[in-house]
Amino acid sequence: MARKKERITKNNPKLIVFAFGFIGFIIGIDLGVNFVSILLVTIMLFLLMMYVRTSDNYGEYNIGSNSVKFLSSVTFLLCWIIGFMVNSLL
Repeated sequence: MARKKERITKNNPKLIVFAFGFIGFIIGIDLGVNFVSILLVTIMLFLLMMYVRTSDNYGEYNIGSNSVKFLSSVTFLLCWIIGFMVNSLL
């Protein structure tokens, strides 16, 4: 019996979105808005773009996995913005 390969994006989509959001929030709250923070955000968005680009079903339209990949980048940016807003309040 051959077992199917299980992919992380299909099994734990909420965990992936939460992880990227948490990383963005930590960068925003720790560094605020400065050169290092912008550099880390740029690197992270580039890695997210490579994550979407190198997936198995890049050309196909699957609502579940593609929406998780898109939501990861949006959540990362929004949590980074919320993080540096909290940083400015503290």
